[in-house]
Amino acid sequence: MLEAVEPGTAGSTGPSPTATSERQRAPGARPARLGVLDGLRLVAALLVVCYHFIAQGDTAWQRDSRSLFGGADAATAYGWLGVQFFFVISGFVICMSAWGKPLGEFLVSRAVRLYPAYWFAILAITVAVWIAPLLQTRMISSEILINLTMFQHPVGVPGISAVFWTLWNELHFYLLFGLTVVWRGTTYRRVLAFCGLWTIASVFAAAAREPVISTLVDERYSPFFIGGVVLYLMYRFRPTLLLWGLLGISWALALVKSVTLTREAVTFVGYPLSWRPTAGIVTASFVAVGVATLVPRVARISNRWLTVAGAMTYPLYLLHLEIGWLLIRVLHRHLPVWPLTLGVIAVMLVFAYAVHRFIERPLAPRMRRLLLRALADVRDPAGAERYPARPVTADGADPQPEARPEPAERIR
Repeated sequence: MLEAVEPGTAGSTGPSPTATSERQRAPGARPARLGVLDGLRLVAALLVVCYHFIAQGDTAWQRDSRSLFGGADAATAYGWLGVQFFFVISGFVICMSAWGKPLGEFLVSRAVRLYPAYWFAILAITVAVWIAPLLQTRMISSEILINLTMFQHPVGVPGISAVFWTLWNELHFYLLFGLTVVWRGTTYRRVLAFCGLWTIASVFAAAAREPVISTLVDERYSPFFIGGVVLYLMYRFRPTLLLWGLLGISWALALVKSVTLTREAVTFVGYPLSWRPTAGIVTASFVAVGVATLVPRVARISNRWLTVAGAMTYPLYLLHLEIGWLLIRVLHRHLPVWPLTLGVIAVMLVFAYAVHRFIERPLAPRMRRLLLRALADVRDPAGAERYPARPVTADGADPQPEARPEPAERIR
């Protein structure tokens, strides 16, 4: 969900017992850009947008949205599955971006990708709600500050936007993958072991029904991330019976998890939902990512507009809910339902592109340079000499300053 799709020819890792065999198994040149996968990211985002504007838009429209859209609400009521679609894509792309990078550079790349647009979204949403408090959203300064860290969910602080909850699941995956795989060097065997062990841990966590364990392994959403990672192993190397089996297990577990997720979604849409459409969309998510990356003719498709579509996805997801609802709330008495809905979606797409063009693109390189410079200071054994420690006495007190020599004029 949160990552531009990078070339498939990620650099190799450092020397390892399996490095030679893996280089032999790796394919030849890969497409410079997975354009269709970029486009799928926008499709997933638009599923979520339509869900919020149509199926769950009662707050914005100030009445039951089912009476406004002539049955379209039933089709968009499953748009929340765009999040799970994102997670499959994210598993693929994060594994791609981590390959050949040490842990520090991997974490820097994640921070640079996530935070500039996220900080702007917090600012924009806060200002919008403050200027036009029509959605009755209550914001506390301390909550805003904690939201800036992106760690609000685990400490029990509500997100500035209701859609921010997914960011913790993404961060959780980054940290889990980084600390168990990337820090030792990303290899085929290590990633495969990671997927297998995470799958087993998720199954046991679900059986134990222990909240702490479930939180640590993120058993609700792990099958979606694991499915994406396995698809990347197929893409980078080749599909094998073992990988197909692991992908099938991830898909089956995702279907099982979607039963619970469908029941929970009923609370938000206000009417019963069937599991069959949910199962179909979950299956389509796995199939779509597989086709976009494993079918050579599709994987070679490259188009500038697909790249732009992928770049717009993250800002669109962050900003669409509160600002989109605010626009609908202000204008719904003056414009017909469908023109207003499509117009607000178009406005949010333009806004998302502007955020990418004028916030992310200028800030990301600067932020990357600063973080990499700080990382280099940590890695450099001589780095401590640039920042000498201030001397202290045995009791921890600051030493008395050395006496300065008297100026020559005073001595005379």
